[in-house]
Amino acid sequence: MDGYWARAHRRRISRQNLLRGSVAAAGGLGALALVGCGDDDSGGKTATPASTGSPAASATTGTAGSPTSGTSQASGAPFKPANGKRGGVLTYLTTSEPPNLDPHLVITVQMLQTTQMYARLMHFDAKVDKLVPELALSYETPDSTTIRYKLRSGVKFHGGEVLTSEDVKYSLERIGQIGQAKPDPQFAQAFMMSDVNSIEAPDANTVVIKLKQPSAPTLSYLSAPFNGIVNKKFTEANDLKTKANGTGPFKLKSWQRSNRISFERHADYFWASDGLPFLDGWQAIISPDAGTNNAAFVSGQTLGAFPNTFSGKAKQLASFKKDIPDLQSVGKDVTYWSYFDMNKRKPGWSDPKVRKAVQLTINRQTAAERVLDGEYSQQGPIAAGFPFYPLSQDEINQMPGFRKDKTQDIADAKKLMEAAGFSSSNPLKATGITTPLHPFYEPFLLAIKEDLKQIGIEIEVKEFPDFGSFLQARVQLNFDVYAYSQGGPDDVDQYLTEVFHSKSASNFGGFNDAKTDDLLAKQRAALVRDERKKIVDELQRYLMTEAHPHGFLPTQHGYAWWRKPYQVDSALTSPSYSGFFGQFTWLDPVPGNMKNFDSF
Repeated sequence: MDGYWARAHRRRISRQNLLRGSVAAAGGLGALALVGCGDDDSGGKTATPASTGSPAASATTGTAGSPTSGTSQASGAPFKPANGKRGGVLTYLTTSEPPNLDPHLVITVQMLQTTQMYARLMHFDAKVDKLVPELALSYETPDSTTIRYKLRSGVKFHGGEVLTSEDVKYSLERIGQIGQAKPDPQFAQAFMMSDVNSIEAPDANTVVIKLKQPSAPTLSYLSAPFNGIVNKKFTEANDLKTKANGTGPFKLKSWQRSNRISFERHADYFWASDGLPFLDGWQAIISPDAGTNNAAFVSGQTLGAFPNTFSGKAKQLASFKKDIPDLQSVGKDVTYWSYFDMNKRKPGWSDPKVRKAVQLTINRQTAAERVLDGEYSQQGPIAAGFPFYPLSQDEINQMPGFRKDKTQDIADAKKLMEAAGFSSSNPLKATGITTPLHPFYEPFLLAIKEDLKQIGIEIEVKEFPDFGSFLQARVQLNFDVYAYSQGGPDDVDQYLTEVFHSKSASNFGGFNDAKTDDLLAKQRAALVRDERKKIVDELQRYLMTEAHPHGFLPTQHGYAWWRKPYQVDSALTSPSYSGFFGQFTWLDPVPGNMKNFDSF
C-alpha cells in the first residue's frame, strides 16, 4: 500500500548519482577508506522478519526519507563480505578529536567516534536506497502524521542495561529539547525534531511519534547519525561528554586527550551473532601534521579512516600513486558545503547591503585555485554533490558574484558599501575566527580577507589552536565573521533549516528573514518531490541574490584513496553521514601492525 511520504519521494539512485555522494576521508591528509552497507533480498515494500533481525530490510523510502504507509520489517541475511575476516584493530591518523563524547552534541566530522558507540532507530542504506531498521525492527505510518516503531527485544547497552522504549523517548526528546521551557542551545540538532508534537512509549518495545503536520524530512531526521539512542538512567546520572554507554558495535576503551581515542568490540552487540563487528577494535591517533599522516599511509602503518565526505585532492592522489602501485581510489563532487558567515547581530553585518557587497566581492575562482587546487564546483545553500536539489552550474555561474569577470561586481559592491556608510577611508572592521585543524577554514578566511580589503572591509584573523575552542566561540556568538564547511545530510532540509531558520540553534550568524522562514516551512510540508524542488529552488535563488545570509563558497571535487588489504567496494558510497558504519569494516588479512591496540 503506497503511503503519503513514499509517493512523494520514491526514486532509485542511479550509479552515476550514487557516485556523486560522499565517501571517506581523514581531513584530506591521506589514510582513507570506505565501508559497505547491507544487501536487500526482499525486492518489495514489506517482508517477513528474519530470525536474526539483520541489518538489511525493506523499509522503502527516497533519500528525502519519506516512508511507505503500512508496515516495514527487517529482512534478509546480515551483511557478510566475501573475504571478511574477524579480528584486527584498525588504526588511523586524524587531525582532530571530538570536543566531547555526547552523541547529541558532537555534530561535526568528529562524530565518527560517537556514531560507532550509539546505534539509532534506522539508517539510510545507499546501496538499496532505503532506510533500513537498526534498533527498530519495523515501523508503520498509518497516516501522514504518525510514525510507530517496533523495537527489537533484548538489545543491551555497553553497561548491560536492556534497551526500552523509554530510552528512545528520552533520547529523542533530549535531542529536540521537547518540553523544555528554555531549550539548551548546545543541542544544535533540535531543529530536526521541530515537526514532532509528542512521543509516546505505550509499552517497552513500542514508540509512537505524532507530528504537528505532514513533514517530508522527519523520518530521515529520526534516523540521522547525530541521533543515537542513549540510556535514560545512565545519562541522568552521568556526563555523556566524558562517559559513554550506547548500544553500538564498539564501546569506549580509553581516551587520552590530544593523543588517541580507542574503542573495543561490544560483545553483546545486537548483530554479534552474525559476526558483527568484524574488528576487535579501532583507534584514532591524534596527529595534526599532514606530512606525518601521509608518510604513515605510504609506509603502510595506516590503511584508512572511517568515512567522511571526500576531502582529498588530485595532486595528493597522484603523489600517492607513485609510491603505492595498487592504490585504490574514487572521486566525485562532495556533499558538504563551504560558506563565509557574518554575525548579523553586529553593526554593519546586520545591513543586507553590506552582506550583498560581500557576496559580490568574494572571488570564488581565485579562492578555489588557492584553497582547492582549482578543482571545484560552484554552489549555493546546497552542495553540488547532493542529488537532485542543487541549482545547475550554468545558472550559478551567471549570478552576480559568481561570474568570472568581477569588474561589475566590484563596482556594485563599492556603491553598496558607500550607501551603508563604509569605504576604504572608513572601513568596516571585523574579527574573523578560525582554526588550523581543518584544511579549508583558515585558507578560505585569508583569501576572503584579501578580497574584502578592496571594498572597505578589514578583517583581523583570530586563530584558535584547537577545534573545540573555535566551536565554543561560535556557539557563544563571540565572532564577527568566520569561514566554515559542513554537510553530508540525509535530507536536503538539513542544508536549509539548520542554518537559515530564524529560530535554529545552528543559525549562529543570527539570520532572521520572514520570507526565508516561510519558504522553509513550505518545503518541509511538500510531500511531492517535484513540488518540493520548486520551493527549494525558489529559496536558493532568494538566498543567493536577495537575502545574502552567507557568502557562499565553492566546494572541491573530492577524492578518497585506500590501500589493500583493506577491502572496499567503491560503488558502496552514501550521499550522507549515514555512511558511517564501522561495524561493516574488515581487514583481510589482518596486517601485523594491526593485531592489537599496542602494535601501532
